[in-house]
Amino acid sequence: MFSMRLFANPAFKSAVTCSVDAQQTRNAASLKTLKARMRSFNNMKKITKSMKMVAASKLKKDEMRMLVGIPFVKPVQDLFARLPREDKPGTTIYFGVTSDKGLCGGVNSA
Repeated sequence: MFSMRLFANPAFKSAVTCSVDAQQTRNAASLKTLKARMRSFNNMKKITKSMKMVAASKLKKDEMRMLVGIPFVKPVQDLFARLPREDKPGTTIYFGVTSDKGLCGGVNSA
């Protein structure tokens, strides 16, 4: 009985009509936002693809530099292989070797 009086109320009818209109308008706006989101997704896909291409290029260059540097590394590896080793349990000492130049962030962070 209470609900029948509520539905008969003209203020309730206008509120229902208003919410339906707002919902339809909101759907139209959501189509615009959906298109914008799809566009931004496609742009991100393009950016990701180009970043992959750049990374592949850098990897290829680094592999070439590594292959070129192998003859210089081989004598140092032989030297370390000839050094006496003691496999004692206990504390391990690490000896770090880094560059001492100013703007070598890419070298030292690798």
